[in-house]
Formats: sequence, C-alpha cells, structure tokens
Amino acid sequence: MTDELIRKNLIDDKPMNMDMNMNTHVMDKTLFDEYIERKIHVSKTPALIYLESVKGCPFDCLMCSLGQTPISHVPQALLDKLEPHYDDLEYLSIHGDGEPLVTKHLDYFSEKSNKHKFTLHMNTTGELLTQQKSAKLATCHGLLIRFSVHAGTPESYKRIIGGDFHKTLGKIKQLVDYCADKGPRHDFWFSFIVMKENIDTIEDFLIETHKAGVKSVRFTRLSPTAPIIFGSTKRGFTLKYFEQFNKDVIEKFILNRPKYDALAKELGITIEYGTMSEYSKYNKDNISEFKKYKLNSIGKITNKVTDRLISQRFLPIIPPKGDCIVPWYGQLIVKSDGDVRLCCSSPHGLGNLNDNTLEEIWNAPSIKEVRESFAKGVYPKACGYCKGFSIDTPPTDVLDLIRKTGI
Repeated sequence: MTDELIRKNLIDDKPMNMDMNMNTHVMDKTLFDEYIERKIHVSKTPALIYLESVKGCPFDCLMCSLGQTPISHVPQALLDKLEPHYDDLEYLSIHGDGEPLVTKHLDYFSEKSNKHKFTLHMNTTGELLTQQKSAKLATCHGLLIRFSVHAGTPESYKRIIGGDFHKTLGKIKQLVDYCADKGPRHDFWFSFIVMKENIDTIEDFLIETHKAGVKSVRFTRLSPTAPIIFGSTKRGFTLKYFEQFNKDVIEKFILNRPKYDALAKELGITIEYGTMSEYSKYNKDNISEFKKYKLNSIGKITNKVTDRLISQRFLPIIPPKGDCIVPWYGQLIVKSDGDVRLCCSSPHGLGNLNDNTLEEIWNAPSIKEVRESFAKGVYPKACGYCKGFSIDTPPTDVLDLIRKTGI
C-alpha cells in the first residue's frame, strides 16, 4: 500500500469515522498528513500511549521477570499531566511492568474513556477479573484486551502461569458476555507464546478460546528474558530459553500451521501470527530452506543486556532499511515515575513528565533524530532488531480497514 493510496482513502478534509481493528475511531487528518510527509516536528500529541498504571505483579509466570514484585500505582499527579491530551488519544494502554487489573484507578480510566472517546487497552492474565470489574470495563467507550493464556490445558497453564485455567477462562467469558451487546468497539484476543512446553496444546487452546467466546488469537515467539536464559524453575518445572524455543519447535509449528488454520476456521477464530509471522513464508514444501535460517537469538540477547545496562542497542551493526509509524502516531511508554520511552520495543529515553510537558517530549531532539532516520528509510540504532510498526500493526489496523473496504 503506497502513501498516496493511504492519503487518498484515509485522509479527507475532515476527520472520518472508521472501523480499525474492530474498533470505531475518528481518524485524524493531521496525524496521517505528518506521517505520510515524514514531518520531523509534529503538531499533535500521540494517539497511542502506553501508561504504566501499575508497577509490580502478584503473579509468578514462568518466563516473566516481574513475578511477585511489590505493587506501586501511578500517582494522580502524573495522570493530571496527561489528561489534557486525552482528546488526542485513540488508545490508552494501561499495562507496563505490572498487572493492570491491580490498578486502583480502574474507575478513573473507564470514565475518561467515555468522556474523551478513546479505547482502553491492556494486556492481562485475566485472573483478577471480578463481576464488578467486568461490569465497569464494559462501560468503556472502547475496550481492547489481550489475555495472556499461553496454554491449552490446565496442566500446562499451571506450569507456565501458575493459576487455575478453567476458573480464569470463566472470568474472561463473563467479561465477554457483559460486552456482547456493546458492538465492535469492545474486542478481545488470546495470546499464546509458542514453546516446547505448550506447542502440543495449541488445538486445545483454540477450542478453549472458542468456549470463552473470544474470536481472535495471536501466536508469538518466546522472548529471551533474563529469568529463562539460564533456566527458571517454578512449581517443579524448569524453563530454559534455548530448550523451549529453537528451530525444532519452530519447524513443528510451521508444519502444523495448516491444521491450526483449519480448526480456527471451523471455530470462527481469526489467527494472527504476531512475531511468529517471521516464519510465515515457510511450509512443508520449502522446510529445507527454513533449516538454513539463522534465529539470531544471541544478537537479541546482547541487545537486551545493553538495554538494561546502558539503555542502548548496538546490533545490528549496519541498521537495515525500513519504516515505522510509531514516531508519528505514537506508542509512547510512560513509566509510573514519569520517564518516557520511545515505544514498547525500545528503551530509548525521551524525557520525564516531571520535568517537561508531553508536547516538549514529543518534539524533543531525541525523537526528532528517530524521525529523521525513518524519513531516510533507515531504522535508527535505538530500534535494534525490531521490524517496526506499520499501519497494519494492532491496535492501528488501518490497512485492514482498506482491505475491508475493497481498496
């Protein structure tokens, strides 16, 4: 899809109501003009912000470094600094280094979603859902939740997440039922991190997704987080990164994809392959080509180490060519202490809301350098091995809209 086609079909003399990722939004002409023209200085604040509403998590997922960490909440003073910009938002995500359903601000976020007409977005296990919370979430103007399930059987779920599989899915179904008459602005999907431990439960996972009333799933690759590089042992099970995610596991996933696709179609479930789409060009007919493919896990681990130590990335040495909408559309990470980072895939710091306004941060020299690099068609060093977020990356499925309209 060319920029000119995007302009022709998505930009008019006035904002347009459109269906994106099954959510209705007002598309802003200025935002897309500035992206298409690759403006270095932008005139509006981000349409998407990831706010760390809670830091810390009471759960103990096997592959996560945040398990059973102390809980702290984003201060109201920081929310007050963001609130003047809520009218510019299409999405406010309220997850970060913590479990969002712990937040003491759920009523606040639900009310602001309605007042300012943005979609509330979060990633959660769903274990902390209650009837009261589900009823409150159902009142949001728009609601988009990714539930981290990562298993298709109670046994595998217990080893990976540590919770009660059927009890949690029952809570999720209650929320889905609450939102059944809310229309397309309320949307849910299940996430599944592919690994050796759970790959044989994928068909069960699809069946359980259907039972919960959820219509979409997304498969992702296992990320080399610090706890699992050398092995994380919990509940009598040890998860080691290179044992759980390797070419044998990926090959098995590739060869079984037709089976997953057929079952999903039968159940009325849409499959998105997320970071597993990196292997989407391979199938049983060209699996020999995949065997030559290099996963580059060491390079990604190296960047994770330098991320943590000095908030910088050094690999790849020669930045690849590419594009990303984030520096224009937004996917700012706002930490609970006010620190602001470029996006969910980069630790690149932009400033702190306790020292600067959002407008100042959104046009700071550090992000202008990123825009300049993308304007030249090259990934900046800050992006590492990230493939970028295009306009068909949820939750900004503009290209999906174009496909639906037959363009």
